Amino acid sequence: VKLSGFTVYPMFRLYALENDFISFFFQAGLGYGSLKGDSKFGTNTFSFEGSAFGAMGGIGVDFCFVPGHCLTIEGNLR
Repeated sequence: VKLSGFTVYPMFRLYALENDFISFFFQAGLGYGSLKGDSKFGTNTFSFEGSAFGAMGGIGVDFCFVPGHCLTIEGNLR
């Protein structure tokens, strides 16, 4: 099996609430992905190719206990 592909998925993040301890954010993005492949089964060979556009959005929060040490919790829907 031989596979080659790529994805490009830039995200936009908006911080709605932020202080020294917590940062609450919304995020959204649009992306594109492509995959090509060849596969051999005995004497049979087949090739395939596909691509798709997609979207993703979500919310999350950063908890910063001390500067430089944060815990991020987020949920996304794609």
